[in-house]
Amino acid sequence: MQTLIATALVFCLVPALALAQPGEGGKRPLKKLKAAIEKIERVEKQLGEKKLNPKKARQLEQELKEARLLIKEYILDAREERHEGALGMVVSINHNIAEGTPEAVPEEPVTEPMAPGAFGKVVTAIKQQGFSDEKLTVLSSAVRENYFTVAQVKDLLLLFSFPDDKIKALRLLKNHIADTNNIFEIYSSFVHSSDKDEARKILED
Repeated sequence: MQTLIATALVFCLVPALALAQPGEGGKRPLKKLKAAIEKIERVEKQLGEKKLNPKKARQLEQELKEARLLIKEYILDAREERHEGALGMVVSINHNIAEGTPEAVPEEPVTEPMAPGAFGKVVTAIKQQGFSDEKLTVLSSAVRENYFTVAQVKDLLLLFSFPDDKIKALRLLKNHIADTNNIFEIYSSFVHSSDKDEARKILED
């Protein structure tokens, strides 16, 4: 898997860095990058062999480290050049690739929670509704373009008297929670263990 990602990295880097480097005076010739990828493939294959003495293993690990370092340097150079297109795709790859872990970490979308003033208007609009279905309709409209903190989610759940309605409200809110690291606090909004379990399934789904 790691080798496949490293190879993919070459296909991204070759066209991008060909533009980024100033001709023959470029910092690192592309052939060295290709050589680094080939070395990673070769060394990983050798390290996978069962009969390998400690000295040889250490030597191969050093070669692997040097190859990964070269790839990391290419990524850093690409960041400095600030080119768009293919280069932008390369520099978005997490440095973990060069460190030996294959996962590329995607950028997290910005999910700003609803401002207190706007949130207050939503709460007021829901309170003005006489029936649960009407309250859920207002909430459904509010969540379309907005995110909420866990504290705001708990405040919204308090607006519903019956457990079933709270569960329905939570289903609407589950993909619109900004601070998901605090999501466990929502369980306290439910009294019965069966409702807590249902809430947990919704949030973990």
